[in-house]
Amino acid sequence: MIATIKENKHYFTIANVVLFQLGWFLCVFSAANNLAAISILSCVAIIGLHLSMLRHIKQEIKLILLTGAIGFVVDSLHIAFNVFHAGPANNLPLAPLWLVALWMLFAISLRHSLAWLADKPWLSAGVGAVFAPLAYFAGSRLGAIELPQYDMLTSLVAIGLAWAIVTPLLFGLAKRIPET
Repeated sequence: MIATIKENKHYFTIANVVLFQLGWFLCVFSAANNLAAISILSCVAIIGLHLSMLRHIKQEIKLILLTGAIGFVVDSLHIAFNVFHAGPANNLPLAPLWLVALWMLFAISLRHSLAWLADKPWLSAGVGAVFAPLAYFAGSRLGAIELPQYDMLTSLVAIGLAWAIVTPLLFGLAKRIPET
């Protein structure tokens, strides 16, 4: 089955979408139920499965790790500025590992199922601005994060603005790391 998916770009793209969506749900659902380890392991397993279908693993790993680092900074800033809360409050406003794993999971789609956005920075910014807040909102409804009830709209707009900037940057990063 994996060999068939590897050989057919259409099947691979569908598998990439399914893996990302499945991973997102498993990660968020586990985090919402205080199972951060399961959340992280589900992302690692799906990323591993994704990598098993590629030829250029080293470059993909580099993209995944850099995306995780960028996501850590972005969501740590969101937490520091009370855009949302993810888990118990602590002295350092840092994004939890499960959220970083989710960013890393997103990276598996940059060169594959979302590749059609790579050369369209304005469109990719718009897609990030619309769909990221929807994902965070869904995550809040599942209980993985908390959006402030007093000003949820402002939080969602802040998330959208951040993703409007980050999404084209991630596609640019994906281009700069050659697949050869």
